[in-house]
Amino acid sequence: MNLAMTLMTNSFSMSGIASRIEALNDSKVLCACLMHSLSKNFHT
Repeated sequence: MNLAMTLMTNSFSMSGIASRIEALNDSKVLCACLMHSLSKNFHT
């Protein structure tokens, strides 16, 4: 019973970390897109 609970919590924390990493990558991409469009606007 305890082992199953440990495995469950471990998998939950792993998926939580993975989703956090995905969110970080998404925000990096968003920032890059924003900076790109901003620099385009400044040049024109």
